[in-house]
Formats: sequence, C-alpha cells, structure tokens
Amino acid sequence: MADAGNIGGKQIFVYHANASARAAFLVARVAEDLRQQVGSNFVLMGDLNHDPAAVVNALTSQGANPADFNIQRGGNTHNAKTGVSEIYDYAITGSGNALGVTVKDITGGLPVNPVTRLPDTSLCSNYLPILVDF
Repeated sequence: MADAGNIGGKQIFVYHANASARAAFLVARVAEDLRQQVGSNFVLMGDLNHDPAAVVNALTSQGANPADFNIQRGGNTHNAKTGVSEIYDYAITGSGNALGVTVKDITGGLPVNPVTRLPDTSLCSNYLPILVDF
C-alpha cells in the first residue's frame, strides 16, 4: 500500500491487494485499520482484487461496521482482455464522505480482434483504469 499524501483534507492510499481468496479479508482489514488510525477522512483506492460485496461481508466477519464506510465503484473493470465482467478496481472512504468512481473504457480506440470480436487488448492491461473523485 502506498500513502499518496493528504489532498483536500483526506489521506489518500493506493493499494494493490493480493490476488488470492484472501483479497476481500485483506482489503477489509486495511480499510478498518485506516478508519481506526486516521478517522473517516481517508480514501483507499486501487486494484482491490475482489468484488465490493465480498469486502462488506469481510468487514462484518471481522467485527467492523460496514456502515462506517462508503464503497463506490464505477462498474466492471476486469477482465478487459476477455470481456469486462468483474468489479475489482474501486474506492473506499469513511462514511459521510462524497466519493465518485468512473471506469475509463480505453478499449474503444483499439482494433477489433476478428476472432473474438472484442478490442485487441494484447498490449494492454487486463484491467480498465478508474478515475476517483473526492
């Protein structure tokens, strides 16, 4: 996790969660630790490697209150190489904070693969980037 500094009174953190079955648990733990350490004025964003609903469940199982968080997603971000179908990139902040997430579909300008009829993303990441407003 990287601390990107304080912007507009919010402490910004970028996190690339471990791509495993433990991703939701790890993201929930990090979010709750941030809430306890810096209060609600934080933004945790990045490739969190699990869908937001699983993170909510993990918060509950760890004894944290999901109502203490605002989890925002802009839409599906993974797997851009085979057709976008999962939400793995999103942002979390403390409750009461405004947060917006927009998925930037960069595949529209790519040539279409004649076999799959999908954009040829062979030179791109398998994720679509997100823009986070707070």
